[in-house]
Amino acid sequence: MLMVVGIFMFIVTFCGCVGSLRENLCLLQTGRGKVTEMINKSIVHYRDDIDLQNLIDFGQKEFRCCGGEAFTDWSHNIYFNCSDKNPSRERCSVPFSCCIMTKDTVRFRLHLYSTLMCGQGMQELTYIRAGEHIYTDGCIDKLANWIHSNLFIIGGIALGLANTAAGRHASVSDFDQSDQRPDRAAELQRQAPLRPVELNQIRMFLNSTDCHAL
Repeated sequence: MLMVVGIFMFIVTFCGCVGSLRENLCLLQTGRGKVTEMINKSIVHYRDDIDLQNLIDFGQKEFRCCGGEAFTDWSHNIYFNCSDKNPSRERCSVPFSCCIMTKDTVRFRLHLYSTLMCGQGMQELTYIRAGEHIYTDGCIDKLANWIHSNLFIIGGIALGLANTAAGRHASVSDFDQSDQRPDRAAELQRQAPLRPVELNQIRMFLNSTDCHAL
């Protein structure tokens, strides 16, 4: 997973970096498309993974945004969908991380229920009315702009994550292969039966040379 995230972020930053330096519209659109794809998938799977949920909540609060293109994108999630067939109590709502944290909200933050339910029914409101309670701007533009402003830093971190994950994967593969290495003495015994004394001598020789051969 770590390697996948690192590679994904590296591709996004690479496209953005090269696209900016060469003013290549195609690469810039590719980078934006990857960001859009990532956010839309995250919205769909918001409740499936607690780590993903925390990451989205952090992003929406940090960038003061809600959804992908707009706050109504949360209708793509089965729990926040506005369909009449949706039995969820969160129907046509948005996550609490979309809510505007005013001084009054912070002051009465101990009232956990009112804080968590502040996004209730917001998708049924107009942009203007919803904007009084939640962030209505989407996160795609804000995240894309932030990535564009921090291309080299993010690219270095992403490359480091990919290298670290690749190193771990290689170490695990080497360990598995060493565990699965057959007994060479037993293989010789199957090919040409030996007396027990000869077999033990071969095993002792192989054990004494394994550490030098590897």
